[in-house]
Amino acid sequence: MKKTIIIAWLLWILIWLNTFAACIQWSWECNDTINPEEIPSDQDIKLWLDLWLIKATTQEIDKYLLEQIKAYYRSLSNWITTKESVKEANLEWEITRAELAKMVSKYAINILKKERNTNEECIFNDITNELDIKYDNGITHACELWLMWQNIKEFRPNDWVTRAEFGTVLSRALWWNENEWWSTYYENHLKALKAEWIMNNISSPMNKEIRWYVMLMLMRSRNDTPQIQKKSDIDNQISEVIEMLD
Repeated sequence: MKKTIIIAWLLWILIWLNTFAACIQWSWECNDTINPEEIPSDQDIKLWLDLWLIKATTQEIDKYLLEQIKAYYRSLSNWITTKESVKEANLEWEITRAELAKMVSKYAINILKKERNTNEECIFNDITNELDIKYDNGITHACELWLMWQNIKEFRPNDWVTRAEFGTVLSRALWWNENEWWSTYYENHLKALKAEWIMNNISSPMNKEIRWYVMLMLMRSRNDTPQIQKKSDIDNQISEVIEMLD
């Protein structure tokens, strides 16, 4: 890893010395001179390396790749995921209820500063202590936070999460029970997320959710993607990254 970081720093210096036409506006602004506040963070360096390695392997970068990787690193830095590389995180995979419980409970506690109600009785027939510990007690925490519902006997930890389920859980994390008790359990939750530009597509609520989209929605809910609002913004940023990494 140390060698990788050194290579990344050398790449960064070469980029600045050759003044490649554009600069990346992820964490700092472009200026004519370099000052200490503009030095990239370790996460920025890892982000560049991931993009470079993917481009070197595939010779192309999907228009959503940049947003995916940014969402992953935001999740990593806040302990929402503990997978230490984009490859290990399997961003395109679907997500189980147990995995979602871990991620969203950490988001609620670490980012939203929600407090658990430890007096809640969170016992499920299909959840052992060992299984809960495997997911950093996320199943119990999601129950104590009233994110993944009480008064059910089976948690179904290995079931795939749908957009309806994820949207409901995220809505509860953000707004508690404001959007409960409608004709379908998820309807008002998804509408609220769409109204806040957090979840754009709510037309297929029974579709299975994937990991990177969960991370992206968590990032959007904190207004953490101001530069990525439409396809042209993504394309422009990727073009700049490719130009700098060529």
